[in-house]
Amino acid sequence: MNTLEIKGSLFDLLWGIEDEETLLKIRNVIYELVTDSLKSKGDWWDELSAEQQERLDRALADARNGKNVIPHEQVVKKFDEKLKSFSK
Repeated sequence: MNTLEIKGSLFDLLWGIEDEETLLKIRNVIYELVTDSLKSKGDWWDELSAEQQERLDRALADARNGKNVIPHEQVVKKFDEKLKSFSK
C-alpha cells in the first residue's frame, strides 16, 4: 500500500465516524504523532553550515530588496529556448 492509498483509507475510516468525542480523540492522537515526528526530524536550518545559513540570509535579503532577481517570465522563456535547442 502506498502513501496515497493509506491516506485514502484513513479518510474513509474517518468519514464514517459521526461521534464528535471519538473524532476529537483521533485528532489528538494524530496531532501528537505528527508533532513527535516533526520534532524528531529537527530543524533543517540547524543542519546547515554557518556559511550556508549566511548565504541563504543574503539571498533572502537580496530578493526582498529586488537585487539579483530575475522575473519568472524571463526564466521560463530562457528554459523554453534551451529546451527547443535540445529538440532540434
